[in-house]
Formats: sequence, C-alpha cells, structure tokens
Amino acid sequence: MATKAIWGLLLLFISNSVMSKSAEQLSFKAADEREFKQLKQGFTQAFSANTASLLTPFYITKPCNNCQRYDSRADFGWGRLVVYSSKAKLLVQVPHRFYDRGTWQIAKQWRSHETLAALMVNTVHRYGEGRHSRDFSTAPNNAFLAAAEAFIATRPEGIVVQLHGFSRHKRKTAAGAVANVVLSYGRKAVRKELQKLTRMANCINKTFKVNVLVYPIEVEELGGTQNIIAKAFVAQGFKDRFIHIELDADFRAFLKMEKAQSMRLYDCISGGDNE
Repeated sequence: MATKAIWGLLLLFISNSVMSKSAEQLSFKAADEREFKQLKQGFTQAFSANTASLLTPFYITKPCNNCQRYDSRADFGWGRLVVYSSKAKLLVQVPHRFYDRGTWQIAKQWRSHETLAALMVNTVHRYGEGRHSRDFSTAPNNAFLAAAEAFIATRPEGIVVQLHGFSRHKRKTAAGAVANVVLSYGRKAVRKELQKLTRMANCINKTFKVNVLVYPIEVEELGGTQNIIAKAFVAQGFKDRFIHIELDADFRAFLKMEKAQSMRLYDCISGGDNE
C-alpha cells in the first residue's frame, strides 16, 4: 500500500509539473522539409474530407460537436486546428494567443458562423525556449503555413484571415498611434487593389465608430509585410486571399466581453468581399 501511495504521489507531481509549465516552456520542434510536406498533405485531407490520417504522427484527432479537432502532440507544439465545414470559405488563424491577448477569445466566438470553415490557434508562446522560432507568422515551414496553403488549394474561393493585436503607445507613426484596427494583405498593395479591404474598413467603422486604417495608403506600419503566409501567397499568385487584421488592446478587450459585437465584426470580415 505504501509503495502504491508513493507512486500515486509521484505521478501526481509529474502531472502537476507538466500542467504548470508556461507557454514559453512547452516543447516545440521546427518542422523539416519532409514533415512540412506531410503536414500540407494531412491538412488537405482535413479540409477535404474531415479526416486526416497523414496528420496522425503530429496531431491527436478529437471529434467535437459538428467539427473535427486536431491537437498537436506535445513534443511538436504545432497548435490546434478545428474544422467546422467542408464548404465554407474562411480559415481564421490566431498565431499569437499568449502575446496578443484576447485574440483567441474573440475568434472562438465566431465558431458558430456558417461561413467559418476552420479555426487554428497556437499552443506555445511565440517567445519560447530553444533556438528555433516559434512565431507562426514568420517562421519557415511551419504548421500555420502548411494549413493555409492546403486550405487555398482545396477552396477555390477560400480566404485565410489572421488575427493579431497591437498597442497604440508602441507605434512609430502618428496614424498608428490613433488606430483601433489596421487591415492589410500583408504586402504593400496599390490603391486599386484595396477595394475589398476598404469595404471591410467602412463596415467596421460604421458598425463600431472606431478608427480603421488600411495599409499602406492610410498607415505605414502594422502591415504584416514579414508574414510568411502573405509572402507565399504572393509567390503563388494569391494576392488578395490572405487578410492580416490588427486590433488594438481596447478594442480587443471590448470584443472579447461582447459576443454579439464580436459577431458583428466577423460579419464585416466575412462580408467584406461580397458587398
């Protein structure tokens, strides 16, 4: 009995030690070329048939209510993907949930929307231990890039949206310091290419009476120009199928507490291409 009790206490200690690890301390492995290729193939399966045998080495599959959930195995740290619909056109990614506070809480509120195909969120901090970058918006050959490319390949009209957060007091420009929302394609688009983002900005501004700026014509920072997905999409000819959204801290705090208002923001995002 004493031996069993000791083993029980030891297991409890190990379990608590694992659970108490911060997001910065969780394991992470950078994907190599072979793994990245298999990730793309596995995500293609997930988006096409709601099943993904090729993801099994990297993700644990968990059926959920009208969805399929893929949780990265602990030693990889490649985030979570939840697929809701095989036909909807929007993949929403939250790559910095621990740093851009509130972005994941906002995105989770959108899961009931009929135009949402899937949600993807990081499970390790962007600034963690180890020599490899954990920043899923810039690191090469990462799971978010693999999912984005697979999504576009399986959805002829698919759009990938990334949700980010910023602090106005850290801005380098006068325009950035008074912005509440910044929209971009993750590149320096010319004015005639920005109709979709302009419609989206007008919708958000009209709905919330906040200062919404479109990069680069109205603000010269927060454009996501180092984003690895934006770069990959441009190289593949998909210049307007990646949308980079920056929300300031006050607006995020408001939205995460007001689901109805958060859904109105999503309506502007999902409808910005249809007006």
